[in-house]
Amino acid sequence: MRALAKPNTTTSALNNYQINTSNGFDTFADYDVWTTDQNLTDLVHYFHTEAYSNLSAGGKVVDANGAPVIGEQMAVSTIVNGTQVDEIVTTNISGQFSVSFDLPRCTGNTITERFDSNFGTPRDVWEIEYKPAQEIKIYPLSKRDDNDIRTLKYIHICDETFIETITR
Repeated sequence: MRALAKPNTTTSALNNYQINTSNGFDTFADYDVWTTDQNLTDLVHYFHTEAYSNLSAGGKVVDANGAPVIGEQMAVSTIVNGTQVDEIVTTNISGQFSVSFDLPRCTGNTITERFDSNFGTPRDVWEIEYKPAQEIKIYPLSKRDDNDIRTLKYIHICDETFIETITR
């Protein structure tokens, strides 16, 4: 903002203005992890997102007054098949950010179990191979302490095989 004074003019205290800018991370307004994979049974763990080939994470950050924080750099990290994957994204004009990870085929330590699609009849029985629950961490680069890290869990699905339908 630019202001020019008029010569020989006395200003009143009522004409003084204070401009406040706040663009510092204070808290998460929202955060989540999701997938666009289709046709997953979602039988392994109902508290965790299940993903086969892709995983996305994101959220919204606000300042102490609840206003969106624009231009905040956010780190989103996880481990895929034993390899650390870190992405840095910047919040947009609404304070929102998101990042997507491609999940390769599973390697290493996996679990294979059978799951029923429901508890009544008929029900489908599936054999599902998956990685143990993994974490995705989201935090601001400007101040990383334990209070600012959001941790979400997901299950990396390796394979789902239909076994049978039980009708009795």
